[in-house]
Amino acid sequence: MLLYAYEVSIMKKMSFGQRLKMLRKELDLNQIEFCGQFNINREHKISPNSISQYEHDKRIPENARLLELADFFDVSVDYLLGISDNRNGYLRTYDPQFEEMMNSMEGVEEFKILFDKTKNLTPEQIK
Repeated sequence: MLLYAYEVSIMKKMSFGQRLKMLRKELDLNQIEFCGQFNINREHKISPNSISQYEHDKRIPENARLLELADFFDVSVDYLLGISDNRNGYLRTYDPQFEEMMNSMEGVEEFKILFDKTKNLTPEQIK
């Protein structure tokens, strides 16, 4: 049952094209209007044809363009690519107990040795 739930959650993830189209429509822009706004002050312009290919998952932009798109929509690249459903990337919450524990380990030679010896192990090797 757990595997099924995991598979369903993966299937529900949006593709890059679906996510891009959703973000563009949230701004109530058609592809031509989007290009007009996106291309302001950019040396390398993007065409409506490119946007169409992206939205139909026929092409994926290069890394530099992904960063520009994420910046334009004020989302993380992870969100834009459908890796995360959090617009700002993965949630990181402040945990004072975790911080206290990490601070207490700082400078302890045994922990340094342990971390150095285990940092490159796979989960299977750790088990």
